[in-house]
Amino acid sequence: MSDLFDSSRPMDAARTLALYSRYYQDNGPALPAGRPEDMRFVESLSASLDGLEGLILDSYGVIGLGSAPIEGIVSLFDAAALRDMPVIILTNGASQPAARREKGYQNWGLPITAADIISSRDACYQTVKTIQAQAPKTRFAYLDRNVMPFDDVPGALYEDAPWDEAPWDEADYFIFLGATFWGAAEQDRLERALANTGAKLIIGNPDVSAPVDGGFTFEPGFWAMKAQEATGAEVIMTGKPFAPAYEIAFDALQKKAGKPLERAKVGMVGDSLHTDILGAKSFGLHAILLSSYGLLAGRDVTREAIKAQIFPDTVARLL
Repeated sequence: MSDLFDSSRPMDAARTLALYSRYYQDNGPALPAGRPEDMRFVESLSASLDGLEGLILDSYGVIGLGSAPIEGIVSLFDAAALRDMPVIILTNGASQPAARREKGYQNWGLPITAADIISSRDACYQTVKTIQAQAPKTRFAYLDRNVMPFDDVPGALYEDAPWDEAPWDEADYFIFLGATFWGAAEQDRLERALANTGAKLIIGNPDVSAPVDGGFTFEPGFWAMKAQEATGAEVIMTGKPFAPAYEIAFDALQKKAGKPLERAKVGMVGDSLHTDILGAKSFGLHAILLSSYGLLAGRDVTREAIKAQIFPDTVARLL
């Protein structure tokens, strides 16, 4: 197996980008053609909102890094408020419902309610409920200990059912919402179960990693790609960059605006070419890359965009 999947080595930005490129080359959404010269570079996003009707913001790498907000995020919300511009959050964090995140954002001085927070958890739930409706006897199992299962989707829980017991061997789908307590030992057991049973993986968080203070985490997208590489298991990704997450977010933004919005006039702000920008471009939004924080901090944005063949409409150095 490629060294890209060696979980004993710390994750970093270069490896994250390589994994995204490898996976989304064959598994990503369709991308409109673009050119490097089409990218517009601005110093401050807050001062560059003309022509936009609304904003969809990524969380990690745009609103905050680890436990701290990013400098300028309050000013961005203030600038949007002056223009009566609705703002919502679209995050690939899926382990907990939106209401669990509301207080943290408000503690940072941000005017965000639970209704403003859309996550890949919402898209994952839609996928699971569709499967459940088509096959009511489908057996689910939830991975990792630090996740809240869906209220009306029963399934074996990792923390409650040892791997050598029947619920794991009998699962038709494993639901992967978060990876806080996930590691090599758990991954080995999962890969054995996938190989032995032919079960499928539903990924609530397609991110390979997330930027935190001092480094990057391993997220469910990494473990899903690793499992697929090892076993050939079918993987169903349900968050950014795939359309269902953007459809839910766009509908929520229109509801908050109280009127229909034009997709090309809604800015999706993110730090990742392969999730935020790829997803935004394929959905028809105005794709805005924040370059000084998160995944691409300190990297040559133009070079990375050319390498990925994913070109944001706007590149903002600062919020």
